[in-house]
Parts: sequence; structure tokens; C-alpha cells
Amino acid sequence: METMRSLVSLAVWACMLGAQEPSQAPDSTTPQTLLDVVARDKKGRPVSDLKASDLQILDEGAPAKIMGLRLVTAGDAAGLGPASEPLRHVRLVSLVFDKLDAEERRFARQAALDFLNDDFGPNVYMGVFVADPRLLLIQPYTSNRDLVRQAVEQAATAEYTELAAQSATNRKKLEDSLQKTTAATPVNVAAVLAQITVNALHSEEQLVRIKQWRSSVLALLSLVEEQARLPGRKTLLYFSDDLQVPESMTEAFNNTIAAANHAHVSVYGVPTRGWTTEEHGKKGLLKLHKGSPPAAPTPPPVALEQLSNNTGGLLMAKTNDARAAFRKVGEDIGAYYEIAYVPSHSGYDGRFRKVAVQVDVPDVKMQARSGYLALPPSLDTAFVYELPLLRALNANPAPSDFPFQCGALRFRPDGGKLEYGVVVDAPFRDVTFVEDKTTHSFRAHLSLLALLKDEHGLIVGRFSRDVPLEVPGDKIEAFRQGSFNQTFRLGLAPGPYTLEAAAMDHESQKLGARKVALVAPAARPDLNISDLAMVRRIEPETGPADIRDPFNFEGGRVVPALDNTIAASSSGELSYYVVVYPAASVADKPQLTLEFVKDGNSVGQASPELPPGKDGRIPYVASLPLANFAPGTYELHLTVNQGAAVAEQKATFTIKP
Repeated sequence: METMRSLVSLAVWACMLGAQEPSQAPDSTTPQTLLDVVARDKKGRPVSDLKASDLQILDEGAPAKIMGLRLVTAGDAAGLGPASEPLRHVRLVSLVFDKLDAEERRFARQAALDFLNDDFGPNVYMGVFVADPRLLLIQPYTSNRDLVRQAVEQAATAEYTELAAQSATNRKKLEDSLQKTTAATPVNVAAVLAQITVNALHSEEQLVRIKQWRSSVLALLSLVEEQARLPGRKTLLYFSDDLQVPESMTEAFNNTIAAANHAHVSVYGVPTRGWTTEEHGKKGLLKLHKGSPPAAPTPPPVALEQLSNNTGGLLMAKTNDARAAFRKVGEDIGAYYEIAYVPSHSGYDGRFRKVAVQVDVPDVKMQARSGYLALPPSLDTAFVYELPLLRALNANPAPSDFPFQCGALRFRPDGGKLEYGVVVDAPFRDVTFVEDKTTHSFRAHLSLLALLKDEHGLIVGRFSRDVPLEVPGDKIEAFRQGSFNQTFRLGLAPGPYTLEAAAMDHESQKLGARKVALVAPAARPDLNISDLAMVRRIEPETGPADIRDPFNFEGGRVVPALDNTIAASSSGELSYYVVVYPAASVADKPQLTLEFVKDGNSVGQASPELPPGKDGRIPYVASLPLANFAPGTYELHLTVNQGAAVAEQKATFTIKP
């Protein structure tokens, strides 16, 4: 795999790399990358005797330090980790048939059946799909080659209405099987492959609903994204007359390449139209398969060639020997190299990094994907909707078309760390709502991504949400007065950090990105209090309270406001939220004092009694009439005393006329 991986010990590498050339292991903080590649000589034959010294890796154009090289064959475990893990032995192959005409279907059928006659070795699981252009499941992933052949026959001959019905039946069977699994069920290959398939079908439905466009691009995007769950190199054969990418789908197409690279899926495009000749027309398909030389092959489809070449696969065109071309795919499934290296641009910064593999052996060519997402081991999956957000965070200048706010509020001490609540808030007045006149409702779709990076730029936390919205027409005006507010929690050790957040309004395609610096102090050994948060609203409890959520209290859940500018009102309220963490070793009850200051002068004081605490925390919400505050800027000073310990917090807010 090429995603960023944590370092394994030198002893483990010695076992993995066998008799390969020795190399120095980096220190335990060095981020490491694993890249899968295929090597061929000038006659197209696999090369299996390369050494690490034969190769050079360019990561973002800079040479990288190669730590090891090994040839992964059919019986080997892919990626890093214990070889006993069954998922590391799986070789996944997806056969995807686009919607083709009768002659193209006959060619695709025969080519796929010939491909299935090759010996791929053990642990090869194949699934058969049709892009209608909706993603249809004809055969769930299986190691039973006879079932795959039957599915190919069906995909190439049945009416598309029949295929849609078969897909629905297969999906229902997989969903029923997954419902029978429990948390105690051991992880097994069949269950993981079933979950990947069901998730891909669901993801494609969501993408079609959001984009309002039926395209094979969305089917491929959903299918490759879910395969990131499996380690090692995966293969996708795509039989298509041409991959149509209208301007409205350019982003989705680019995301498909990025998602395939991230999931280690190599696409082998099979342009069925490209196998015909001008002289023989579509009748040449069958003659070509029998070995007849072509007169003048049509130019390869540009998009299909880009998808294949940028994902480490091949475009299977420009040849008159179909069997030999498909034999290459089987060889790539059976053996490939894994290169472990340390990028010169170290750090899990979430960027898509371009990679090139150079070989110092005459007449040897390398097949490699175009890049990878630099994510840490604990965060080595990325959702499709996150890809444009990651690009927005790395853009210079940062996009600002979609306005939103982000921040982090400090809460409970947790060992040597402090718990923080990350908040992302976007007013609905800036969100594009599209009216559906048939249902008398309005729809919107928002995505957000938040990264916490330490002082070295390494990602220590990542949070994201993808939220489609539908609002009844009679409630849209009231809804626009609210905001899209999401919170996340994590623990931070003392030190400086940067919160980077991006948000996207899909209906308008507007993006926004922001960066906020914060410093996590050392936790006090006695009395602690959280940051002061102004309250946007309080949501009533709808079920058991999540005691891990720092915004929960007995009265409901606080939705914090990051914009501390409040419109003056004769009837509204000013609300704020704080959590007190008493010192367990002190018997005295904590005492709270509040003071409001305007223009350096005290304009009000109070000493309200704190409510009883629970689980070592006392959440406190207070509300005051806005009519008591004239327009202007105020400071709220909050002091908590417990025995000899004193803790203080301040917050600034503005009342605008």
C-alpha cells in the first residue's frame, strides 16, 4: 500500500524483505510510505529480480529514501502487519461492464471469459458489476470462478431491466447476511467484502441523488472508494466504449483517480470501441479476438487512458492480441513489488502527493500510481467527499466563497492531556437550498473536514461530516435563521496546534477554508474549569446522554456559538456555558463569581450557586435577559474558588444595535 504507515521494527522488516539489500531503518517518528508497482521489460514480460538499489522514488519531485523492496506473490501477505491476518492475503478483482451495444457486449463477454481462464493463484476474490450507468451488483465478491463466469454471461447477455432486478436481489441478500453479524462475530473475509459492496451501492445512490446526474464515473468512484478497507493492490477491469466525463463531472472524475490511488485500486480500461477498425467496423471485434490484425485502430479514449495510467493500471488498447493483453492483468494480480520509503517531504499533512518511480535498469518500465494521500496510520482512509476539502486546505490562497467559522474549546483534563471540543459553524443563510416542486421541499448538501495539526504539521486528529438536508417548504424560512453546527472531541497534550477546517456547499459548489492557532496548556493538578462558550441554542435530549460529549448536561445539549456578536433585543436572552472540574481531594464546594465589564468598568456582578456535580464535572448554563445589556462590547469574567485554589476564565461578546 502507498498510504502513510507507522514504522515497523528492523527485525520485522528483515522478515518481510528476506534476502533484499539491507537498509537502515528510520527512527520511530519517521513517517513511511508503502508503494505498489509492477515492472516489465521491453517485451512486456514481468521483471522479478529488481533490487532496491535499482530504483529511485521521487515524492513531490524530491528523491526519497528507500527502506526496502520486496516482490509480493500470490501466497504472500500484502502491506504491513501480521501475515496471519486473512484480509492481507486477499487479491480483489472487480469486473465492471459499462452499458454497451450488442457487438461490444459480445467482445467484452469473450474477453472476460478468456481472462477468467488464467491461473491467478490462491485468495483471489472477484465481483461482477454493471454500470447502467447506475452501479448494479451481478455477482458479489467470491473465490468461486464458476459463479463469476455465470455472472459475466448474464452481464453480457441479459436485458438491463433484468440486471437491475438481479442487483436488487443480490444487495438484499448481502444486507440480510450483515444484519446477522454482531460485535462478537469474528472478522472474516466474506463479511468484510459484503460490507464493502453494500457500502459502495449505498454511496453511489447518495452521489447520484446529490449530483442529480447519472454517470458511470459515480459508479466507479463509489466502488473504488470502499476498497480502501483492504490492504494491498486491488484490480478493476472496466469494459467501456468510452468514459464520458462532461464538464459537470470533472471534479467527480478527478476524485475517482484520487480515491483509486488512496485505496490502491489499479484500473485497467478496456475500450471496447477501440478494438474495432475503420475497415471492418464493429464486425472486427470478433475477428480481432481470433487474432486477425487490425487495419487502423481508433484513438484510445482520453478519460479512460487517464484513469488507467494514473492508477497504476494499463489501457488495453493499441494491440491486436486481446488474450496477451488480458494475460498482463493476470500477471499483475499474481505478483507486484512493494517499495517502502521515507518521503523527503515528511509529515502527515493530508496532501495528495505526486509520486514517480525511476528504474536504473535498461529497457524496464514501471507501472505505478500517480500519488497518494499523506494521512497517518490511524486515519488512513479518506471519504470521497473529503477529497475536494483536502485540496481546499492545501490551496494558496485558501478559498473563501463559502463562509463559516471554526474553533476549539478546552474542557476536562484527561491524564496528561486536555479534552477539546472542536466546533464548525456555518449559517444556513449562506447555504444554497434547491426547491423540489414535486415534494414541496428544499434540499441542500454540506460537507466539512477539520484537521488538528501539531507544531510539526503532523495530523493528530481528523473529523468530517457529509450531511444531505431536506426541509419542508413551510419551514424553510425559519430554518434559514439557524446554522449548520458540528462538534467533535479529542485529547491534546500541552503544546501549540493548528486547527484547519474546510466546508463545502455542494449545490453551489462553493468552498471555504480556515486556519486557527491554539495552544493547549498543561492541566492543573487541582481545580479546573473549561473555556467559556456562548450558547447558540440548547437541544433537548432525545435519548440517553453521551457522557463523553463535553457539551452535554442534564438539561440537554449545548450548541455553542463561535460568533459572539449578538443582536440587541428586548425579549431575547444571553446564554453562556462552562464546566467546572472540582479537585477531588478538597472537601469544599466550588464557589462561582461572575462579573460583567464594559469599557473597563464593572457593570454587574453575581455569585450563583453551582448545581450538584456528577462524574467529576459540574456543567453550568446561565441565561440573562438581553434587555439588561445596552449596545457595546463586554467582557464576562468568571472565577471559581475551591479551598485555596482559584481558576479564572474570560469571554468577550458584543451587543450590536
